[in-house]
Amino acid sequence: MTCHQARQQLAAYRRDDWTAAELRQLAGHLESCAECRQIEATYRQVGESIRQLPSIIPDASFRESVFAAIAAEREKLGPAAMLASRAETQPALPVVRAPITPIRRRTPTPVMRAAVAIAAVLAFALFVAQFLPSLNMGGVAANFFSASHLSPAPTATQPSGVVAHPGQGPFASDEFSSTTLYRGWVGSTWVNVYAGEAWTNAAAKQGQGALRVYDSQMKLIGVYTAPGATKWLKINGAHGSVLSLTSDTGAALTFDLTTNTFSV
Repeated sequence: MTCHQARQQLAAYRRDDWTAAELRQLAGHLESCAECRQIEATYRQVGESIRQLPSIIPDASFRESVFAAIAAEREKLGPAAMLASRAETQPALPVVRAPITPIRRRTPTPVMRAAVAIAAVLAFALFVAQFLPSLNMGGVAANFFSASHLSPAPTATQPSGVVAHPGQGPFASDEFSSTTLYRGWVGSTWVNVYAGEAWTNAAAKQGQGALRVYDSQMKLIGVYTAPGATKWLKINGAHGSVLSLTSDTGAALTFDLTTNTFSV
């Protein structure tokens, strides 16, 4: 035990709280340290002097007088304390507001402006993909369609070329009657083009030659009506993005999938 530890224990002179080991360590230190023995003697002398002070025994009525004084003070201060408590919740008190720090607007950086522009383009593309197929895609709608807007080719390999009298297509029988199907690449995209008759009155068997163009996921991109009084169209072949067609009148036509235009 060091002198510092011994004097800390002596300052809290409560040997009843010490363990037997602590008492042995303190006793061994005091035997070898004269300065700590002197400090212990001083503590003992102070404690002995305190114990020799006369005891004060209060009068029997002292307790009652103390509590009576407390009750009187509480009664006197009670209304004032109640008013102070109510005043804390009164709306008439002035409201202390923290100063408002003006928000500093950051000037958009070129990177931020580019990100906003990209987000706007993606939102517009989503709108077009979601809503344009449900619109009337003749004539005017052709301006919105080009091969660059088509979906990528499907992962599964499909044979390209012209198919005569394809099976059930992605349309209702009273909506379109297909004679031929061309499927293949237009640039770096894959298309499915159905040629045939778009019914204007299926019950009366009245229709007009038209093309229905789908992307790789068979999602309708556009419906294009042939010029002239044609009843139906048939695909004969494809050269790059240009389809060669014939109509029921025997007229030869072409359709450019990049510009969405017919040529006679």
